[in-house]
Amino acid sequence: MSDTSTEHARAARPTRTRTQVVRFTDAEHADAVACATALGISLSRLCRSRAEALPPSQADLELASEIQRIGVNLNQIAHQINAGNAPGLEVILPVLEALNGELSELRGQLRKRP
Repeated sequence: MSDTSTEHARAARPTRTRTQVVRFTDAEHADAVACATALGISLSRLCRSRAEALPPSQADLELASEIQRIGVNLNQIAHQINAGNAPGLEVILPVLEALNGELSELRGQLRKRP
């Protein structure tokens, strides 16, 4: 984007001058930060979008579903390890590498978004 078009885009966007303090429990804050991070937006933008009641796009829903699936897999691994039923590294490492690859793909998709 050229300097002129950047300035025009900034001028067209309304200036936000109001501040609102929002209180979260630790769990709510962690969930909100995780959601905003997964969507590739700031926590402020997440709160504004919820306040504006913007429905999530189909792409957002699909990404959230992918991230949830990966999280479930990681939770199952952690549960088994904590229960003392951990398989050997030869089993765990390929699964973690596959999950890392999927997360890298999702990060790439999020970075390409406007």
